[in-house]
Amino acid sequence: MDRLTRDNRPRAVVFLTTVVVVVVISTATPLVSHLLTPPVTYPAYETGLVPDPAPASGQVGLVAGNRSGTIVIDSAHANGFDQEDIQPLIEAITDAGYRVAFAETETGIEAALVGADGLVVIDPGREYSVDEVRAVKRFVDDGGRLVMLGEPGRSRVGAVSVRSIRSRFDSLSTAFGIEFGEDYLFNTADNDGNHRNVFAAPSGDSPLVARVERTAFYTAAPVSTTNGQALLVATNGTRLVRGDTPGRYPVAVRHGNVLAVGDTTFLAGDLFNVVDNDRFIGNIARFLLSGPRQLTLEDYPALVGETPTVQYTDVTLLGAAQRIATDLREGGARPRLRLEGGGGATEGADVVLATYSHLRTHGTGLPSLTVARGRVAVPGFESETAGVIVFHSPVDGPGLVVAVTGPAKARQAAGILAEGELKEYLLNERSAVVRTATIEVTATPGANASNVSG
Repeated sequence: MDRLTRDNRPRAVVFLTTVVVVVVISTATPLVSHLLTPPVTYPAYETGLVPDPAPASGQVGLVAGNRSGTIVIDSAHANGFDQEDIQPLIEAITDAGYRVAFAETETGIEAALVGADGLVVIDPGREYSVDEVRAVKRFVDDGGRLVMLGEPGRSRVGAVSVRSIRSRFDSLSTAFGIEFGEDYLFNTADNDGNHRNVFAAPSGDSPLVARVERTAFYTAAPVSTTNGQALLVATNGTRLVRGDTPGRYPVAVRHGNVLAVGDTTFLAGDLFNVVDNDRFIGNIARFLLSGPRQLTLEDYPALVGETPTVQYTDVTLLGAAQRIATDLREGGARPRLRLEGGGGATEGADVVLATYSHLRTHGTGLPSLTVARGRVAVPGFESETAGVIVFHSPVDGPGLVVAVTGPAKARQAAGILAEGELKEYLLNERSAVVRTATIEVTATPGANASNVSG
């Protein structure tokens, strides 16, 4: 559709729409007039129509990703977008070899973040719970990238009232020191055909604005950050509609692994290539894909990759190893089994199922997991090996090591993984411990003893 005719970005149509709304309200019955919420009165502005819109000839270039992965787009909080509204960003991500997954209401944001590399949140209409905010913060702290795209507040005229529609971003964004403004920006002199279609230019150097000279936003809100960096600032003459306030308004900011943009319309199929919008979108995609996120036990099974080698150290563990492989296969992975009866149990494998006796005899090869003199130790935990199952994800080594006393405990461990119960036994982000008998336990500094289950 032509940019000039988009119903949510009117140019010449803005005057006619205003007239129609005024006529409808003014001719309503006295009862309706009584029930109407008094609208906020803003000054009238010239629409600033120009005969030729800004050039729209760009193309989002190919974004090179370091590896395959998953970018999650939140749709579980009454988010104000349709998939076609953000198709250029989706295509930039998928063309780089990454998968796009939508966090639905049924699964929730916490489950969707398991194994993800980046999260995109667009104009949420429902607040985030304390647990959800905690999960997103943990995700960002682990190196995941978060992109928040907001919109100013708006009004919807109903049969008997005018309803204000406000974003619920503050419940999430303020956890990162970022706030989205509720009022829109306008510029009567420097705009893309309408006073609400504002331009913005880079402020300082950042990979997120590399090769960007000018961007165009079509319903932009200002964005502020307490400790971050302003990336894009609206051009001179831009004002905030409430109070007709002039200023230098940031419309895109970054704080660490978090990017916030006060507009979503620039992603649309007929606006993504206006001026340098396409380059900015490409930079956003690179930002999402380049996060140095370290996967932890909470990310299992994504922790072990799509083609994992499941290694077991004794033939009596074969049945448990097969169940682990079957579970991974049902999740879309392509595992292969390997028996390692000699030394080097943790070398060249993604999942290691090992007995304590094997690890004691041949060594673990991992400084963060030791087995000696009938005891097992991981950071934050040490105890006798009898009756204990240890799940450990070393920083340098296989994705997952499962240490057990024998086949019975190996089958129990495989069941915990298959049933998704590993989180119940987390000691920390790298270790989980299951106690199956009353034994001596020594909690080292930093251990969370309450998570060591009997």
